[in-house]
Amino acid sequence: MRNSFRATKPAPRPQAARALGRALGVLDCFGERDEWTFMELCRAAALHKSTAFRVLAALERAGYVERARASGRYRAGPGFLRVERRLQRCEPVRWLALAPLEDLARATGETAHAGVLYRNESITVQVADGPHAVRTHTPVGKRAAAHASALGKALLAYFDEAELDEFIATFGLPAFTPRTLTDPAVFKASLRAARAQGYAVDDGELEDGLRCLGVAVPEPAARPFVAISVSGPRARLAPARDAETAAALTATAATIAKTLVSLHP
Repeated sequence: MRNSFRATKPAPRPQAARALGRALGVLDCFGERDEWTFMELCRAAALHKSTAFRVLAALERAGYVERARASGRYRAGPGFLRVERRLQRCEPVRWLALAPLEDLARATGETAHAGVLYRNESITVQVADGPHAVRTHTPVGKRAAAHASALGKALLAYFDEAELDEFIATFGLPAFTPRTLTDPAVFKASLRAARAQGYAVDDGELEDGLRCLGVAVPEPAARPFVAISVSGPRARLAPARDAETAAALTATAATIAKTLVSLHP
């Protein structure tokens, strides 16, 4: 599966949150049974007909629901399959990566993560905390702007020129700190360097004072789907440690890749 990306949105306004809640209520109905008439969905989701029509039209455009031509009944669309395939791929990574990440956290003394790329965000799927009292706190499921994170950049480094141009045109390169790379040429050059040296660096680009190194987990037959990283205060994870940190990351990535290949040759 190819990596994809999604635009970063501000926190939803109350009206947007209500609309999202209505859409999720409709989608929940398809967990109970496969097909619904329009009126059945209105009753099950407790929506007025005009509201239900707008919600269903939006979900249909996005591919999450579709209508059977013969019966006119609504059923789950291909959008559900995309989500299911991604979850099926992430779940084994989550647990197979845990022990190697714990070893990595002990070896480097810093918090270790595994993550995937979804549209324009890196999503953390597993974490092993470092031993220090002052350390990076990253919950599973955390999203971060891919262009400013080591996890995201480690995977974006495998995009070709046209894909990177599309990524930048679609989402831009918003600044989070003065160190964020916002110039397209500089950003693309940093990705070329990351691919050449085998690891990506977030040097305070997402959060001041935080430094992070990331490496893609190699997949022999496809573009990398997963990346791993370590992060910590810049005072501890200093550039002078990059070579040893990158070596530990590369060894851990190879271990995870070997386990994944043994499960899915």
